[in-house]
Amino acid sequence: MGVLITGLCIHLLIWMMYFLLKETNGNLIDLQRQTFGKWIGNVFNIIFAAYFLIVSISVIRTYVEIIQVWMFPTASTFMLTLFLCLVSYYIISSGFRVITGIGVISVGGTIGYWFLSLFVLKYSHWDNLLPIFTHSFSDILKSAQLSIYSMTGFEIYLMVYPFVKKPMQSHKYAQLGALFSNLLYLFSTLLAFAFFSEKQLLKTIWAQLSMTQVIQLPFIERLEYIAISGYALVIISSFILPLWASMRATHEIFRVKQRGILIAFIIITLIISQLLTNRQDINNFISNASKVSFWLIYVYIPILFIIVWVKRKWKKSKAN
Repeated sequence: MGVLITGLCIHLLIWMMYFLLKETNGNLIDLQRQTFGKWIGNVFNIIFAAYFLIVSISVIRTYVEIIQVWMFPTASTFMLTLFLCLVSYYIISSGFRVITGIGVISVGGTIGYWFLSLFVLKYSHWDNLLPIFTHSFSDILKSAQLSIYSMTGFEIYLMVYPFVKKPMQSHKYAQLGALFSNLLYLFSTLLAFAFFSEKQLLKTIWAQLSMTQVIQLPFIERLEYIAISGYALVIISSFILPLWASMRATHEIFRVKQRGILIAFIIITLIISQLLTNRQDINNFISNASKVSFWLIYVYIPILFIIVWVKRKWKKSKAN
């Protein structure tokens, strides 16, 4: 139920974002400058630039941990992070068209996950979902808040908007894309609930990867190795897009070269990844990123929408 609530909020937030971007005819940086003025607007812009960087770092560090736990336990955190950062640098410095191409590939990898999940269905116990509607509304809201981090990413469009050829015509496709992502996340959640018992879920960190262990194919002994390698196609856009958004925002705020900003952010990513040495540190980092995401996206964006809407009404009444 919490996933459904978060999904509905995402569709509403996308509608608000299109309204805001239409009013400013620019990206998030222009919007906040026009709404609050140059100095206060840039304060909020810096906060968003930092937020995008934090999201990128959290995704990279999580994937590095998955590789270390499931494939190469002795692999260096620094070397794995450096490799992913170099891939990010190559893709981002190649231009936005290349970034969007990687995004298309990621969608293909996501669709592949659907087919892989079909093998797990026969091991699922759907009675694990019963009884339903037994939780309080506050518990449902807590579960919705916990799903925020996994379901974010749509806010990147606040920076992508000027690069779209016909931005206003893309609204319906943005909503359809969000619907696809929400349905995929809902399916993944229901499948995990049906596959694992409640006690097992408490001890399971990566439910989707754990489920692949039961899949047996005559020509592959450790399917999770293939799944983790293929997961790179899905997750790569999840850290490249926020890293690009952070770089772009910083470039527009301070008017410095994007290549230098990207190198600086890669160094910051390497340093922070080295400081996150265990699962508890990574969990705390992700939890803090989720809290920031909640306040910036689910609280601040509606407030900004109300401010811009009131200003628009006031200007119209003044003109009349």
